[in-house]
Amino acid sequence: MKSKLLSVMLIAICVIAIQTSANAQSDLKKGYIVTYKGDTIKGFVDVRAWGLAESYITFSEKESEGGKHFSPYDISAFGFDNEVYEGAYVDVEYSSRVVSNLSTNANLIKEKHLIFLQKISGGSKPLYISHITHNNLFYIKSDTAFVLLEYKKYLKDEKDSGGVTRSRIVENKTYIGQLALYLSDCPQITDEIHKTSYDLKSMISLFGKYQKCKLENIVSLTHEPNYKLTFGITAGVMMTTIDFRFIEINKHEPVNFTSVPIGISLEINKRVNLQQWSFYSELICHAQYDLMYETEYHDEISSKRYLYSYEYRSIKLSNMVKYIYAFESIKFFGGAGLAIEDFRGKWDYNSDQMILGTKVRGHDDGFNKMTILKPCLSLGAKYDHFNINFRYEMANKEKYMDATAGVLVSYTF
Repeated sequence: MKSKLLSVMLIAICVIAIQTSANAQSDLKKGYIVTYKGDTIKGFVDVRAWGLAESYITFSEKESEGGKHFSPYDISAFGFDNEVYEGAYVDVEYSSRVVSNLSTNANLIKEKHLIFLQKISGGSKPLYISHITHNNLFYIKSDTAFVLLEYKKYLKDEKDSGGVTRSRIVENKTYIGQLALYLSDCPQITDEIHKTSYDLKSMISLFGKYQKCKLENIVSLTHEPNYKLTFGITAGVMMTTIDFRFIEINKHEPVNFTSVPIGISLEINKRVNLQQWSFYSELICHAQYDLMYETEYHDEISSKRYLYSYEYRSIKLSNMVKYIYAFESIKFFGGAGLAIEDFRGKWDYNSDQMILGTKVRGHDDGFNKMTILKPCLSLGAKYDHFNINFRYEMANKEKYMDATAGVLVSYTF
């Protein structure tokens, strides 16, 4: 059964690989560019060659044509369904916001760059975002000029009541004043401006209230970071064979087990330029592996009866690289990686012997733990929030564990 499943999975993975080669152009996403003359040209953007907030895109009018590079020197904007990017010559701020790397200087570290900014709120007073650094940077637009909303975390040394100098984290919130001036034609939201944090959710909320104040249609455009994290819960049925002979007293043949694992998963991929690849990590707990058996021996001078009991549990971490192939609303995937399973449990041994009329009893017990590394393969499909995948983990004979095969179903958030 398990060997047949492995053969089917290997064939399917080969088919996906061939399909990948035949459909290399699937990295072309329908979009458009806007020239400085105001003309809109529809075509395809090669997302393999472009990450969010970069300085150029690769665009072609026809899917079969080779693309050309376009920078903000060449075009004023480009976009997709509900995503708009505009070229801009702007200040980019490079100060770290990680606590361990904060400086004691309140001044911003800025450099000029010509890049594409993503519009995340429309209307008469738009808002833009850049991902060119590790931090989100927000911009506003006045007439034709883009202005960085300035913000910085830094350390300030102060002496406490005992005269000891201590550092505390303070914030340069110049952006509050900039927003107050930018949105000054709606005094009703002044208090909201002063409560606004320098993060995406808070900014979009503020600009939505401004648009409502001005009786404008709320124009909140699609915004998705390039890195996408997906969490899920997983359950299924797995079949495996365990040989308990890693315990020296055990003489039993290998035992087949069917378990119902339950766990959680995390998947990360780049939404734009590596959308077909992802890194998948899964942590699952297996139900208890129990084995109890009895053996008896009889001869002319003695009789022997042995009772063995084993109770083991395991937790398994599987890490895989997955390739995703989208077909309409269904996403098929294949993956390969390494599973690390940690076994822990106890064993118990009791014996009753009758030798020449004398009864002799014996007892022994102990605790064991072992870690098993196994290559693993996965093949499945995703529809909406639901995933089903067939899993195969290769045998590890050195640790007395045969191949594991099964089906896992997960729900992602």
